[in-house]
Parts: sequence; C-alpha cells; structure tokens
Amino acid sequence: MQVTTITYQRVLNLGDYNSCRLEKTAVIPDDYEDEEIATQNLIESVEHQIHEENIHNQLDKEIRDRKKELTALSLEVESLKNELQRLGKIKDEPDSDDIPDGF
Repeated sequence: MQVTTITYQRVLNLGDYNSCRLEKTAVIPDDYEDEEIATQNLIESVEHQIHEENIHNQLDKEIRDRKKELTALSLEVESLKNELQRLGKIKDEPDSDDIPDGF
C-alpha cells in the first residue's frame, strides 16, 4: 500500500488549563520512496514550530508581567515621594533644566 498523505498533530500543555494544538498534513509525491523520512520531517517541523511558538508566547507573557510590575513600582515610588514631601523629609525636586553651566 502506497502512503500518499501523512498528518501529525501535537497538543502542548501550557499550564493554567491552556493548551496549544498544531496539526500539519503533507502530501507525499509519487516518486518519493521513503515515507518514514517524510514522516520524520513532518514530525520535526511540527515539534519545532509548536515549541518555538510556545517560547515566544512565554516571553510575551513575561514582558507583560514585568511591565505591570514596573508600573506598580513606579506608582509606589511616586506615592512614597509624595508622603516624604508631605512629612517635610524631602524638598520638591529641582528643575532638571535649571542646572548651572559648567556641570
């Protein structure tokens, strides 16, 4: 029996009840002699692509999380500065444009 098409599907658990599914189908030409090599090539293609996409998704999530943390920290710093100014512990910050020449 001559195999004419092969299909490979991969489901990757992303955690937090999420998953990623990738499926590819390849048509094997009539003159192609080794279907096992074609199958292996298809499997490698799917595995490479799904893991690459997962890495990109993880990096994007990490960047979003860090931006949220940075925003929260910036708000906290601003709140602490305001509290110190209210208590008279620090003066208003000098104007950065009001720097004497020679510095």
